[in-house]
Amino acid sequence: GKRRGVKRFGDQKVKIGEILVRQLGSKFHSGPGTKTGRDFTIYAIRPGLVKFFKKHDKKYISVTKA
Repeated sequence: GKRRGVKRFGDQKVKIGEILVRQLGSKFHSGPGTKTGRDFTIYAIRPGLVKFFKKHDKKYISVTKA
């Protein structure tokens, strides 16, 4: 009951500092427009639209300009 998981899904609008994913370990990696916190939480560092993508078999989450 630690309330982990994806908080914002693809094509959702987000603001700066909004939490996108809470996770244990780096299941998702931070892409452009996002940063990873100390506890692997990924959050937005710019406003825009959430995008998920895969690269080299790793899952990334990014924020693109809306």
